Amino acid sequence: MASEPDLYLILGVAEDATPSEIRSAYRCAARAHHPDLHPVDPGAADRFKQARHAYEVLGDPTRRAAYRRPGVHSHPATAGNGLDAFHPTYDRAAPAFELTPELVEALVHLRTMLWRARFERRLRRISRILESW
Repeated sequence: MASEPDLYLILGVAEDATPSEIRSAYRCAARAHHPDLHPVDPGAADRFKQARHAYEVLGDPTRRAAYRRPGVHSHPATAGNGLDAFHPTYDRAAPAFELTPELVEALVHLRTMLWRARFERRLRRISRILESW
């Protein structure tokens, strides 16, 4: 069975992200991957669906609390009682790399830098328009 991608990584947020950070990251991902905005990109619809699924799970406090990251096979609440077999991630393979807090922080920092660069380009474009008036 193929392993499910990490929902936190799809949205580019840390595990301790606030609901507003999750909502903001989802809106950004939805804009970036919406199939109507990228009609020639066949993968845009899949990435949009992944972002929507990630937001549905992480945006709901109950579902977020029940969500376990891929590759994590035991949970303190179910360890040793036989209930772990009923969790959807039970037979999934471990990820090829460990997603450490430092890596998550670096990814979030990279995304922030990209947002700043995009914002600066937009400001330069607006200033050129204003100068031409």
